[in-house]
Amino acid sequence: MGPMIKGYFVEPTIYECEDPHDKLMEEEIFGPIVGAYIYPDNKYKEVLDLIAETSPYALTGAVFAQDEKVIEETHAALKDTAGNFYINDKSTGAVVNQQPFGGARASG
Repeated sequence: MGPMIKGYFVEPTIYECEDPHDKLMEEEIFGPIVGAYIYPDNKYKEVLDLIAETSPYALTGAVFAQDEKVIEETHAALKDTAGNFYINDKSTGAVVNQQPFGGARASG
């Protein structure tokens, strides 16, 4: 995690999770923290199922890939697993009162 600083400021942090069921991978954190799980290439299909089933929350999801086939497969498998789903793009957040916004599952 980022260094401790006075007050309630949270340092932007990327945390590599060795376990796909790490708390950071299963719970929503409303702050500048992201958990990343690096999976073996030969476990790609299993990881799609894992993503779809891991968390009761589903506010936002994103996939970053260059292979068009992977993008198509991932979109087909995960398009309904998050309220906001991005492909090769950052989460833009919502413009309140200007666009629909919501999550899925317990985030909804």
